[in-house]
Amino acid sequence: MILHLTDNSPEPMRAQIARQLRGRILTGDVGEGSPLPESHRIAREHHVSPRDVRQAFEELAAEGLLRRDGADAFVVAAISAHRRRELAQRYLADDPREQELSVRELEVARDIQRRLLPPPLVLGNGYSVVSRSFPARFVAGDFYDVLHGAGVRTRHARDGHC
Repeated sequence: MILHLTDNSPEPMRAQIARQLRGRILTGDVGEGSPLPESHRIAREHHVSPRDVRQAFEELAAEGLLRRDGADAFVVAAISAHRRRELAQRYLADDPREQELSVRELEVARDIQRRLLPPPLVLGNGYSVVSRSFPARFVAGDFYDVLHGAGVRTRHARDGHC
């Protein structure tokens, strides 16, 4: 089970786990009757407290999304289509905190990507590389294509000719 947890979020770890699992359950990524890995395993894989994982599981069980299947085992509960829509509207669409966190996460991703990109102009011995990045809203999907002599007119700083 892959979760995308971060210590840089103001959202507590337990809430991040519950939110992400809730989203995966409500969108059908994790189907009815699917067993969840035990809390210690998830905690180990994601370097978080087992207590946070257990509390997230308990929260989802209280919402009716999970059911106990043993002492420390949980499975995805059967959820009617009506209840699924109701919960999806409540948690996925109308939660301004969810939208705010998503925007913050995208801003962090944009800043990380910006730091990974090379500078817009690189001059070397006999070559120059010019680059531009046009992200869609927050982040770009691809880095660069390098084109040799693509017919682009360039200005040479030494002689001022184009």
